[in-house]
Amino acid sequence: MLKQYLKKFWKALSSFLAWTNPFCGPQNGRTVIAQRGRNLWKGFAWILFLIWFSLFAIEHNLFFLFGSSPSLSELQKPKQNLPSEIYTADGVLVGKYFVENRSPVPYSKISPWLLKALLCTEDIRFYQHSGVDPEATAGIFLYLVKGDNRGGSTLTQQLAKNLYRIRGRKGSNGVLTNIPGLSLII
Repeated sequence: MLKQYLKKFWKALSSFLAWTNPFCGPQNGRTVIAQRGRNLWKGFAWILFLIWFSLFAIEHNLFFLFGSSPSLSELQKPKQNLPSEIYTADGVLVGKYFVENRSPVPYSKISPWLLKALLCTEDIRFYQHSGVDPEATAGIFLYLVKGDNRGGSTLTQQLAKNLYRIRGRKGSNGVLTNIPGLSLII
């Protein structure tokens, strides 16, 4: 049933692509140029399908390959690792126990010069992109060829990486993270 449906769909798509093909000659689309045009359209359709399938597989963790993503509640209210502080009866701090020694600071208490310095050193084009800097991403390959050690991640990407660390939690790793080298990409 599904095979017949896909056959009919592909036949209809092929006839539509042949009809819209600007390279069709006078012989009802049987010229060499028309055949190349159809092959080009088929290749384009396959590329679109593979992109869609890849995004679908990652989003829905198809075959448990990629590991789990953070839930909506984890994204809206991230867990912060604050230190546990121990005080004496008279209010003197005895010590802190922590994994990450963080102290929350209100935004109004942060100097604007600190924010400007952070943007200048970490992400100079912060206001010109929407989270991924295409210029810096392309520059990674250029500096890789030159042998320079340089990153291309934006502040948004660094925040996502550091704030939503779910890799390494029990049950969150996918099968592909066990392949050496590939775990760096995923």
